[in-house]
Amino acid sequence: MADRQCPHCERGRFQRTPWLFTYQCDECNAATVIEDERRICCIVPFCRHTRGDRKENPLTVGMEWICERHWKLVPRALKHRKKLANKIADRAEARFMQRYEQQGGYTIAQLQRVQSAKNLAHKAWERCKAAAIERAAGL
Repeated sequence: MADRQCPHCERGRFQRTPWLFTYQCDECNAATVIEDERRICCIVPFCRHTRGDRKENPLTVGMEWICERHWKLVPRALKHRKKLANKIADRAEARFMQRYEQQGGYTIAQLQRVQSAKNLAHKAWERCKAAAIERAAGL
């Protein structure tokens, strides 16, 4: 990919960026391209398991994933808490969108409710991540 010419400025070449699967032109700095085969690694250090776009949710920039081997190490209670938090966040967002379409706008309280539900889901994911890493390290 690094030897490809930029289609925008036609002078520069693509160089790797700090972001996963993206390249940027060294001349115009505007063109970014995502590689054809996208894969992410398990978040547990020294785990070499990867996953591609074919299963589950499509990959996005900044996405994190725990492989099956390490997901089994996460306690059931944490998995259940994460599942409930995701349900709460999904419901809150669905209600918000429904009310937004009906009312043609939203209030700050409605938006804060959705943000707090998403924060709850994010914290549950962070706890699952920490548990997987700790159990893999033997702590």
